[in-house]
Amino acid sequence: MKIAQVVCIYPPSTGGIGMSAFKLQKSFSKEHESVVFSISHKKELEKEKKSNEIIYLNPFLKLGYGAVPFS
Repeated sequence: MKIAQVVCIYPPSTGGIGMSAFKLQKSFSKEHESVVFSISHKKELEKEKKSNEIIYLNPFLKLGYGAVPFS
């Protein structure tokens, strides 16, 4: 099964939503094809290489942890 998670925050940034998504990703990736889409919140994350499991999107408009990504 293919699974996509879209979350507003993901580790290494802190937060309960991000940690829940991280744990789900860890569990899903054992048996399924799983990808997480998250918004870049820190400058070092914007430069981070895209992997098969996590894709950081550059938002067009960002307000707090909410964003409008056109990716």
